[in-house]
Amino acid sequence: MKQVIYINSYANKKHHELFNTAVLIALNNFNIKLYSGKRSKNNMIFLSKENGFKLNFNNIKSTNLFILEGNSRWTNFFKYILGTLYNIYILLSSNKNDILIYNFNNSLSLYFLNKLNSLLKRKILIFCHGEMELLINNEGGGLAKLLKWNLRNFFLRKRNIYISFCVLGDCVIENLKNIIGENIKYFYSIDHPYFFNKNIDENINNKNNVVSFATIGELNIFKGLYSYINLLEKVNMKDKSFSIIGNTSDHVEELKKKNIILRGKDNYLDRKDFENLISKIDYALYFYSSNKYKLTASGAIFDAINARKPIIALENDYFRYLFKKYGTIGYLCKNIDEMAEVINNIKKEKKTIFNFDNYINQLSIDSFTKNFLNIIERM
Repeated sequence: MKQVIYINSYANKKHHELFNTAVLIALNNFNIKLYSGKRSKNNMIFLSKENGFKLNFNNIKSTNLFILEGNSRWTNFFKYILGTLYNIYILLSSNKNDILIYNFNNSLSLYFLNKLNSLLKRKILIFCHGEMELLINNEGGGLAKLLKWNLRNFFLRKRNIYISFCVLGDCVIENLKNIIGENIKYFYSIDHPYFFNKNIDENINNKNNVVSFATIGELNIFKGLYSYINLLEKVNMKDKSFSIIGNTSDHVEELKKKNIILRGKDNYLDRKDFENLISKIDYALYFYSSNKYKLTASGAIFDAINARKPIIALENDYFRYLFKKYGTIGYLCKNIDEMAEVINNIKKEKKTIFNFDNYINQLSIDSFTKNFLNIIERM
């Protein structure tokens, strides 16, 4: 049986928790050497068990890594530095036939891993997430600028690459082709998985005549907070309620004045509480602009899909991709005025029914495992 080294060198307890757990489950039939922070490892084990997946602990040998806690600028910077050192050490200590899976693309380590692997010739796969957006935008502070410089220096120059990468969605591959040129040959794609509850009651929501709308996940300036505030100026608030299910710390007082219900302010909700709150809304709102989610997937949309809640969202490449591939599950709008028009025309007693079955079946953990193992075979 082949040995896979699974490297989780950045995540603290909940960072990318569902995706990281899905990867661990998909590797269950390999001998796994797991490098992870202890809290993140325990959380992956807990989520596996909670969702009915039995890990083969006889095949898992784990090494705990020290992962810094917190999300301050300097904490994140040193997490990247420490993660780079871990990534290099783990590659150097690997054996000839090992397959190395990095669940997070730490751009500070890319050059070193590639240079070392030009000599070691290991099979390496790195999963890419939101950091790829830095190839095309200039948002963020000093750390983002450092990561952006490393990503652009690595991918935008013609070079021999001795690493494989995996992005989350065919639409990301299509957009990347126009940016990185010939280096696209080093990339695979797979759709973002989710632990869907197949027995969910789709009729759970508020029982009065008020139509409830909520954003899901963290809401800040980069994720469309200003667009949300703009929308509130344009909608008829009669028989409607608006909330934020997730962390927010920007413009809190202004949101309160507009009677926005804040769920999870200054902290992260327990996942069961989080899912329970989503189950009681009628529609999920997303404000990612058209220049966002060209090179990454949105994990937050799957929380709405899991609860079978239709979405009302600003149009972007990733949402269009999902609607085209798996079916329409709500409304994609070109601008805030169009979103407001959709919301103002919604009536509680005339709610449109959308079919979520394709999403539930095709983006399941079982489907992800099959597709992921196929990628490993092709490496």
